[in-house]
Amino acid sequence: MRSAGPEPVGAAEAVDDGLPELHVRTDDGPADVRSHVVGPLRVTTVRGPALALRAVPGGAPGVTALVHVRGSAVLGDGGTGRCGPGDLVVCDGPFALRETEDFLLHMVQLPLHVLGPALDPAGLRGVHRPADSPTASLIEPLLVSLAGPGEAWQGPTADRLASDTAGLLTTLARETGSAFPPDAGSDRHLLTTRLRAYVNENLFDRGLSPESIAARHHISVRYLHKLFAGEGVTVSRWIQQRRLEECLRELGRRGGTPRPAVAVVGKRWGFGNAAHFSRSFRAAYGIAPRDRSGRPVRPS
Repeated sequence: MRSAGPEPVGAAEAVDDGLPELHVRTDDGPADVRSHVVGPLRVTTVRGPALALRAVPGGAPGVTALVHVRGSAVLGDGGTGRCGPGDLVVCDGPFALRETEDFLLHMVQLPLHVLGPALDPAGLRGVHRPADSPTASLIEPLLVSLAGPGEAWQGPTADRLASDTAGLLTTLARETGSAFPPDAGSDRHLLTTRLRAYVNENLFDRGLSPESIAARHHISVRYLHKLFAGEGVTVSRWIQQRRLEECLRELGRRGGTPRPAVAVVGKRWGFGNAAHFSRSFRAAYGIAPRDRSGRPVRPS
């Protein structure tokens, strides 16, 4: 996909699939923009000559982590900093870059539900250099790997990679000491974050239940329910909600590959019974799974 002038280009065709979107605008030159998804993440690659670039996130709220493979840039309209190969930049809203030379840039968007409820994304904003942050030095090659061919990362592997990326960003937040609210440093908040990450990583497991989650984290089922009560949702309901979100995304995916059978999608995301999957999907989105067909839907 190419852009010449101020026309927005970016994350392929906008689809209401519960994923983040990224709309890229170049002010003074052409750029090549390509996008694919890795589980709940959207990965966008931009390459071109020296130019001004603006990016506006859309869709599911989250953060954008970006790395240069080639080239360097000045951040912001006012030139508030510089970044180059190896530097990790995290943004939690629209951002602007002045690319100073021929460049290759990867941008990975993470929805907030992947990062966990305790993380304040604004605290991660800025440039994190490997020389100052051991964690940033681990994140940069992972983001470059995620920008590889989209078909390489699918199914449970994609979700594990998303969980690993979110975990490293959470570690970076603790390393900087600025991305958690003052009252979120307790063991309770940190444990809830780990529990949510574990659920996201194991949605495909039909044995996932409050009992198995509690046993895996060496806590009682009663305490597990108490933690999620503070989040305003039951454990079982949140598991089902996340499974339905992933089924919605997969059934609505567009592209050259045939859409998988509804029963296959439900089974892949932990629904052991096709009838139960269909009833749950209809209750959540107002249509049957077979009617998804890539069209936008809203929760009922």
